[in-house]
Amino acid sequence: MKLLRNARLTILGPPVLTCAGARVDLGTPQQQAVATVLLANAGSYVPLARLVDDLWGPSAPSGPGSVVRTYVSRLRRVLAPFGLDQAIKSRPGCYLLDPVPFAVDAEEFDSLSTAARREPGVRAAKRLLDDALALWSGTALAGVPGETAERERSRLSRLRLDAVEDWLWLRIELGEHREVAAGARLLIDENRWEEPLYEIYLTALHRSGRRAEALAAYRSTRELFSRELEVVPGPRLQAVHEEILAGVSRRAS
Repeated sequence: MKLLRNARLTILGPPVLTCAGARVDLGTPQQQAVATVLLANAGSYVPLARLVDDLWGPSAPSGPGSVVRTYVSRLRRVLAPFGLDQAIKSRPGCYLLDPVPFAVDAEEFDSLSTAARREPGVRAAKRLLDDALALWSGTALAGVPGETAERERSRLSRLRLDAVEDWLWLRIELGEHREVAAGARLLIDENRWEEPLYEIYLTALHRSGRRAEALAAYRSTRELFSRELEVVPGPRLQAVHEEILAGVSRRAS
């Protein structure tokens, strides 16, 4: 059966596979974990032993290899009506996922984010990041167990935060200072040690005409870092502080 090309896998939230407009049930969380490992290594054969170790580590059940083979068989079965069962290939003791038939939202996110960084126009760059961030529906690979899923969650969360920071700087350049200050403050509550967010927050406060608040926020940040981490703010955050003291404001590079 000929492989279809309209299969879309979303992992920037709970995993969802859509084929020919139909949502496909990827099965139990551990079955989704098998799919995640294959996707993370798409185009390369993954040894059965590695799949077992990723799913259970030292707590593997009796006959773990047969359990993984069952998961793979079930994945093929749900893909078969769409001609996608052939996308999971095997050879003795190994499995491979052919990435060609699948559009993956994480790859689209990466492409849009990269294009935004290369786009010289502020409004055009922001539109690209609007589209990139709109792909997210929650925590990446939500509910999927295993070491690979956890690494991917961490990696994708980092990329999302980088994109959000770029997006906030663009909004500052477009004059959305008050909105950015409010949004950055909420993000700081969730990412206390993410120093670029403090740079954004102080800059947004300053450009909103809230110089005294910006200076007070810097003092609080300096005290927090000194007390909890025994470090001082980095040179970029210090530069933002100096700019506020001097009454000027520009994006830290």
